[in-house]
Amino acid sequence: MGIKIIRKNMKNVYIKIDEKGDLIVSAPLNFSENKIYELLESRKKIIEEKLKKIKIKEYKDGDEIYFLGKKYILKIKEIPEKENKVEIGNDQIIFSMKDSNNLEKRKRIIKNWYMEEGQNIIIPLFEKYLKIIKKDINRVTIKDLKSKWGSCNPRTRNINLNMQIFSRPIEFVEYVIFHELTHLLYPHHQKEFYEFIEQYMCNYKEIIKIGKLNMYQI
Repeated sequence: MGIKIIRKNMKNVYIKIDEKGDLIVSAPLNFSENKIYELLESRKKIIEEKLKKIKIKEYKDGDEIYFLGKKYILKIKEIPEKENKVEIGNDQIIFSMKDSNNLEKRKRIIKNWYMEEGQNIIIPLFEKYLKIIKKDINRVTIKDLKSKWGSCNPRTRNINLNMQIFSRPIEFVEYVIFHELTHLLYPHHQKEFYEFIEQYMCNYKEIIKIGKLNMYQI
C-alpha cells in the first residue's frame, strides 16, 4: 500500500483509497507529515476494513459493469482487427479488441467508451437545463475525476463532469448537470442554491443518495 500526500490550501485532512488500494491524503499546507502519519495510525482499523472491501479492477471477462444504473456482465473478445467494437445486449457489454490481455489497453478502451457514450447522454440534458438557467456555457469536459462528481467555474463558464456518473442512473446524471449549471447563478452551496434546485427537482435529496451507492467504479 502506497501513500501519496497532496498539499492544498484547505482546512481539513481528507483520506481516500484509490482503485489500486493506495492512500491519497489531501492535507493543509501547514499540516506536518508527522501529524499525517499519526492520523493514519489512529484510523488504521477503519482503513484496513475499507481496503478489504476494495477489489482492484482488472476489467476481465465476466466482471460486473454498470451503465446508467443497470448491471451488465463484461465480455472481452480478442479480434485480429485494430478497430475496437462495443456491443450492448440485455445483460452484457461486449468489448472486442486486439491485444485483449493488455490490462492498460482494456482500461483505456472501456473508459473512452464511457466518455463517448456520456457525450451523447448529456447533450439533451444540458439543453433542458440551460433553458432554466438562462445562461450560456463555454465548454463541457468529461474527465476521470477522483473526488468530485463535477465542477463549474462561473467566471470561465467551463464545466467538468466525472465520467463515473455514467455508472449511475440517468436521474443522477441529470442532477449533477443541473447542480453544476446552477453554480452559474449561485457560486456557492448556501440555502438559496438548493432552494433554486428544489423548484425544478423536488426529489433532489433522494437522487443525491444514488451517488453514494456502492456501485461499480469505472
